Amino acid sequence: MNLHAFLKQNHLSISQFATEVKSTAGTISRVADGLVVPRRALMLRIYAATGGRVSPNDLVRIGAEIDDAKGGTDD
Repeated sequence: MNLHAFLKQNHLSISQFATEVKSTAGTISRVADGLVVPRRALMLRIYAATGGRVSPNDLVRIGAEIDDAKGGTDD
């Protein structure tokens, strides 16, 4: 599950969630938008705070990259 979906489903703002995981709203916003990959410690806090519903793979978006690679255009 992506972080935006988790926040929406649980009626949490980015600011509220940032406080819960001891981060800033700006950082959580960039993580949720996929602009940055969080450091391991933050990744683990997000995983714990979401009860495992947002996994490290969701944060790195490795699944989307694998799907793109399977689609197979040679760059």
